Formats: sequence, structure tokens, C-alpha cells
Amino acid sequence: MQGLDDGGNLSNINLSDILSDPASATSEIILSGNLATTSSTFTLNDVVIYDSLGQTHTLSVELDKDVTLIRTWNVTVKDEDGNEVDTGGQIQFQGNGSLQKAFNTYTFSFTPEDLSPQQIVLNFGEPDTFNGVTSFTGSSDLVVKEQDGYASGGLINTDFDANGILERNYSNGKTYEGQQLALANFQVMTTLKPVGRGIFQAADLSSLTIAHANSNGMGNIVGKSLELSNVELTDQFTDMVIIQRGYQASSQVLTATNEMIQQLLEATKSR
Repeated sequence: MQGLDDGGNLSNINLSDILSDPASATSEIILSGNLATTSSTFTLNDVVIYDSLGQTHTLSVELDKDVTLIRTWNVTVKDEDGNEVDTGGQIQFQGNGSLQKAFNTYTFSFTPEDLSPQQIVLNFGEPDTFNGVTSFTGSSDLVVKEQDGYASGGLINTDFDANGILERNYSNGKTYEGQQLALANFQVMTTLKPVGRGIFQAADLSSLTIAHANSNGMGNIVGKSLELSNVELTDQFTDMVIIQRGYQASSQVLTATNEMIQQLLEATKSR
């Protein structure tokens, strides 16, 4: 199979280079929820992250309200053994409960065993908005909305969508779009000669058009399907039998008519 790149050039679609999806280390953790104005501390446990090898680590984020600064929380990150990974971060809210600009994220360094340090951003949300963590009355219910790390995975499924774009699914839950399938159309079909096994070879390329699906007169792609004959064989055989029987009946009528005419002529001659 071949696809068309952004420059309109043909290139081979080769799955051997994409059979696996390498692991990706966590670089950002996005939080959401509420840090109640009436609370003084809150601990977010079981924060799972991935290192560069795809191994998981469980962290905890401790937030303590600053006693000297208004609407400010001090941030401490600890590993699964309770050891401090990083401390000294601060998150600050405005009077309306939204995050303060420049105090809405906290970046810390985490060093897995035998691996290089990785920088991770704790993202509490957009400043001056209520998208993310807020600080209202009520209860504190801070949660991890998402994080961008993942383990390595193997290719488990490939498919083409209606536009001929290759979709790849991996065992780690990741899905990617790949190359776009190239389609060919010949304005003069008589230039195509069958060479066997459903394969045709073009004797003349002057009428050849190469494009993507749903463009330049090309149709769409039906994934996981094989195009067969455009007639239903059972219907065709039934119609053939009906036509054959009709032909036989018509032949018998003509034969009977000829015999009647012949008898009439012979009776006329005998008078």
C-alpha cells in the first residue's frame, strides 16, 4: 500500500516501524476540584505518574494554607515512602475564588531510581477563570483530572477511516492517525489489463489520476471490507432460468403456429 505525503508524493505505508508505541514520562498533571476556604490542609493521595521507561510511581500532594499570606497554599510533594520529593511551591487564589496569575502552577523535579530527573508541572488551572481548581466555601475535593504520561504499548489494531487515514490503536490505550491512503483512477479503463488474482496493470499512464479519498472524484473508504462483484449471483441465476423458460415457451408457441399454418395451407391445396 502507498500513501500521499503533504507534498503529494507517493510513499510506502509500512507498519513494521510502528508496531510499538514507546513509553512517555509524565510532564504535566492537571488538577480540578475545590480547595475550601474553610480548610487549612488537604492531601491528594495516589497521584500516579510514569517515568521514561513507562514504570508507574505513586506520589502525594500536600497543601497547607499559609498563615501569613491571604488565600495562599504551600505545596509539598512526597513519594510512595513518604519522603519529600520537592517543597516550597505556592498556589494563590483571588478574592472571587479563581486562581491568581503566575501562582496557578507548580513545577517540581522527580528522580526515579537509576533514571534521570524529570520535570513535572502541577497545573491547577487557568488564572482568572474557574476552569480547574477553585477556592470556594464548602468542602475540599481536589482530584487529578489527567496526566500526560503512559506506558509502552504494542499495536493491536489498524484501520482506515472514510477519508483513507490510517488509524492505529495500541495496548496502552493510545490512538494515532497516520498516513493517508493513495487512490488511483483511470479515465480510460481499457488501458488496464488483468494479470491475475484481481490485479490489473496499466499499459498507458496518461489517464491516471492519484488522489486521496473524497477528492478529485474519488470515493470514500469502507474499512474492513472487501469489494466484490456488484451483482447478486443468486438473483442473476434466477433471472436466467426465468428468461430461459420464457424463451423455451416462446419457441413452442412459434412451433405450434408454424404447424397450424402448414396444416391450413395443405387444407387449402386439397380443395
